[in-house]
Amino acid sequence: MPRRRKRATRITDLKETIMLKILRHLDLKSTIRTCAATGRWRRLLPKLPALEFDIADFPVPSLRRSSQKQARRNFTEAVTRLLSIRDGRKPLERFSI
Repeated sequence: MPRRRKRATRITDLKETIMLKILRHLDLKSTIRTCAATGRWRRLLPKLPALEFDIADFPVPSLRRSSQKQARRNFTEAVTRLLSIRDGRKPLERFSI
């Protein structure tokens, strides 16, 4: 009788609640990168239990005033975008800017 091959467990096979707990321990930049990797993770982005924005994740490429304005604009757009896709039915446990 042929042996059945055991299917390898993948992180995407985890329950959504476990995946959200994993994301809770990452900084926001890493969380966004992780969620961009696959469709299943991408669907978790609106359900994140914590949003902690750090302007340091949007480095200023030079000391020129126009670069500083662009970095602030990028930061503001990222905050706005994440808040706009947020699922309001899910409680937000932490929020900081």
